[in-house]
Amino acid sequence: MAYIGKTPVAGTFEKQDFTADGSTTTFTLNYTVGSSSAILVSVSGVLQEPETAYNIASGGTTIVFSAAPESGEDIFVIFLGVAFDAGSILGTGAITGQTELSALAADDDLLLIYDTSTTSLKKIHT
Repeated sequence: MAYIGKTPVAGTFEKQDFTADGSTTTFTLNYTVGSSSAILVSVSGVLQEPETAYNIASGGTTIVFSAAPESGEDIFVIFLGVAFDAGSILGTGAITGQTELSALAADDDLLLIYDTSTTSLKKIHT
């Protein structure tokens, strides 16, 4: 695919398929999402409205439809982003008065980015 500018290095959107049975309203997602707006949902080719047609539950691991899709309808979910739990990387108490980042943690203009290639946090001042 052609791009204007630099070709993206990463950024695929994952897709998950379901088939409705007419009674099930809750489906388990392959990825944890942060909100209902972090996914696109289609039922038989019709995009569904977040917070109206469906909601996210169980900490972002399930999608719950307000009404069960009819039996045989094809459902697909496109993940626009996945939830990121910094606690699993940083751990409890990782930023304390004894760390370099403690003074920066109170700064409103600080952005921490997790670098997967080095498995470390990088700080960016905005």
